[in-house]
Amino acid sequence: MKQVWFILLTGLLIIGSRVSAQGQIAVSIQVTASGVSLQRGDASNWVVLSLDAQAAISAGDRLRTNETGRVFITLADGTETLLLPGATYTLIQIGQDGAGRLTLEAQVEGRSIHTSAPDQFASYRLHVGDLIVTTPASAFAVQTRADDRDYLVVSQGDAAVQLAFDATMTVTTGEGLRLSPGLIEQFESMIAPQSFAQVDGALDGCVGRVDTRVPGDLNVRTQVTVRADEMGVMVNGASVYVMGVRQTGFGPWYRIQFRADFGWVTGDSIELDCPDLPDLDLLTPEDPLGIIRALPQEVELLRPYYGDPADDIWFYRSLRSG
Repeated sequence: MKQVWFILLTGLLIIGSRVSAQGQIAVSIQVTASGVSLQRGDASNWVVLSLDAQAAISAGDRLRTNETGRVFITLADGTETLLLPGATYTLIQIGQDGAGRLTLEAQVEGRSIHTSAPDQFASYRLHVGDLIVTTPASAFAVQTRADDRDYLVVSQGDAAVQLAFDATMTVTTGEGLRLSPGLIEQFESMIAPQSFAQVDGALDGCVGRVDTRVPGDLNVRTQVTVRADEMGVMVNGASVYVMGVRQTGFGPWYRIQFRADFGWVTGDSIELDCPDLPDLDLLTPEDPLGIIRALPQEVELLRPYYGDPADDIWFYRSLRSG
């Protein structure tokens, strides 16, 4: 169901230490894929970190990843962030109250995955575009996009979110939230893997069904041609969110939500009744996010949102043993 509302790298510090010699809370990082840079709060330059580099960051520091980079950010036992390619993380404030509970304020852009022990926090504020997570769920993922759409997907627990005009709402297990200018939309019936693309499919797409009319499954491709790269297959009879159509001299092709992203299929293999399906003029191929050499501990965080490696070899480009 969908609901809509209008409205230093001067030296490496050892991971695992929560408190530095000065009594400040230490946030640990570990680079798991090359392409990560660090900017200290008192510096203007960015320092490129090597693969497997470990360090501690403090308030004011920023991390960014390029098209391949990934980095683990560890705040405390059970509280981690996996920053995915093309993302930025800013640690605004980290501390603790008189009872020893953590206080955190951070900002993230792009895609990231989070696990937490909510009881550890006296105060929590994660800025994700125009929404703020004020109580973390045990496991959730967020995304910001250049078109001013912000996303929150919860795979375990309850997340409290602050929106414009101090409005608040709760997103719980199996739910996705999408915020765009003037519009708040919530999808309440997500199935695994709970991807951001599934939120778009449910809110914007039309439900169709794969019907190949001959034995066999349906190839999903990166663009409108049978010569394009194959992203995977859909089982005959499966339901699918259809996002739009592109007419060609050989018949229509449909853009569909496929796993954690989008792809194209031939129109004679989809059964649907969608009179208002958008006409698309997309000439560039789909460019789904892919993870290269994922560590086992990364796969555990990725699985609720991107599925199992055996089921999506396009996303999990290769695996790396830890």
